[in-house]
Amino acid sequence: MIPRRSLSLLVCFVCLIFMAATTSASGGDELTSKQIAKDVLDTMDRSADPCVDFYRFSCGNWLDTTELPSDQSRWGRSFSVIREENRKLVRDILDDARANPGSNPDRRKVGYFYGSCMDEAAIEKAGTKPLDAVFREIDAVKDAASLLKVTGKLHRRGIGVLFDVDVFPDFKNPEQNIAFMSQGGLGMPDRDYYVSDDEKKKELLMEYEKHVARMFGLVGDDAEAAKMQAATVLAFETELAKVSRSAEQMRDIEKLYNKIDIAGLKKLTPKLPWGKYLAATGYPGIVDISVATPEFFERLEGLAGETDFAKIRTYLRWHVVDESANTMPADFVNANFDFFGNKLQGTQEIEPRWKRCVDFTQAVLGEVVGKVYVKLRFAGDSKEKAVEMINDIQTAFEQALPNLKWMDDKTRARALEKKAAMRNKIGYPDEWIDYSSMKLKSKGFFGNVQAAIAFHFDREARKIGNPVDRKEWLMTPQMVNAYYHPILNEIAFPAGILQPPFFHRDFPAAMNYGGIGGVIGHEL
Repeated sequence: MIPRRSLSLLVCFVCLIFMAATTSASGGDELTSKQIAKDVLDTMDRSADPCVDFYRFSCGNWLDTTELPSDQSRWGRSFSVIREENRKLVRDILDDARANPGSNPDRRKVGYFYGSCMDEAAIEKAGTKPLDAVFREIDAVKDAASLLKVTGKLHRRGIGVLFDVDVFPDFKNPEQNIAFMSQGGLGMPDRDYYVSDDEKKKELLMEYEKHVARMFGLVGDDAEAAKMQAATVLAFETELAKVSRSAEQMRDIEKLYNKIDIAGLKKLTPKLPWGKYLAATGYPGIVDISVATPEFFERLEGLAGETDFAKIRTYLRWHVVDESANTMPADFVNANFDFFGNKLQGTQEIEPRWKRCVDFTQAVLGEVVGKVYVKLRFAGDSKEKAVEMINDIQTAFEQALPNLKWMDDKTRARALEKKAAMRNKIGYPDEWIDYSSMKLKSKGFFGNVQAAIAFHFDREARKIGNPVDRKEWLMTPQMVNAYYHPILNEIAFPAGILQPPFFHRDFPAAMNYGGIGGVIGHEL
């Protein structure tokens, strides 16, 4: 993460040095020096003294003339604008695929998924019926064995109850993937909302309880029953929160690595039948496991033994409703936004349906969209120019190391070794994800979401115990972001961020180095 102060200065630097006109860039017109200069000057407040308030000097006029969009909780002159332009472009791609699916299977998948998301009438007609089968499975939970079995099925459906499981390269053997099991199962974003003495967090927790009751009411429970079930959910989640580590503690990487494999997990929690869980996920043979928070799982075993299973069923039922809300009718979507979007994040208005459906589609079929995107926005020698810049900046970094007085020779040698081993990913993957096994239909949004979740669950689960695919990307080509992967020692710059105002193949070198060069330097 970039510290807030450093990020502010970086954004201001971007505003001051190279704010190219977004409209001209998105429209494909020639990027002239006059257009660029005008946009820079329009952003600044030249009445401010840059030696006193550089932030005001560089971005003051933009701050004075820009309003926070009602459907956003934050807004910036560069990242936010590009993301919105990208979403409009992706909408055009998806609308075309929806209207003209053609014979290409990936194109049809994109059209089917986006179209089913936009079909609000069909979603309203289906109501909560898609949840009935899941609720029946939950009704069968009566002991630890049935609980672990249902938990495995829910995880496969993307419902994160009780705990979390992710797939990462082994911290101490980064060429192999393992499963990382960790604390989880909370409805609020962080355990502090349940245990903090902060009055604001306490108030939000009370609002959360009301929200849970409201959602239970939407699935058919009467007001009194819904209120009681909300209290049950809150009580159970609070017990999970009490034994969860804080956000600060979860940043201590050394203490998160505890590779014990499946045999060690069974020894840690002998009363929890993990074989039932793994079988329900479809991967009974998983062995390679690291348990990030052993104390959490020990307490989870205790809760499974001491809690009335009727209460656990209520908790499970809640998470099905909660995590399915955005695939349900409008009442669920609006109630979900009212709490998580408005009360929790401060966003005043829900985004229009098309934006949400664009994001849904990109989340499940991102590289299909990415193939089209890079042809439109990352053509010519853009990749070659970006590679040249990254190599130049890495060389400058290496040349500067001998002059760093605070770094001793041993550390300097390790830095050089790390720099030499670093891998760069530019623009888009060399190999694209194969989506052929994802089965989607032209109708039925909930069913398409479930099919997509199952596809990605299988894709991740199959990695466990197998070598890391160094060619895989963690972001789609159209994403306006970049990342450094600390375990694999690689940096990636998707095509989405390699565009104005950060970068353009026709920009003068100084603009590119002052723009995307700052981002490259940060990731390095």
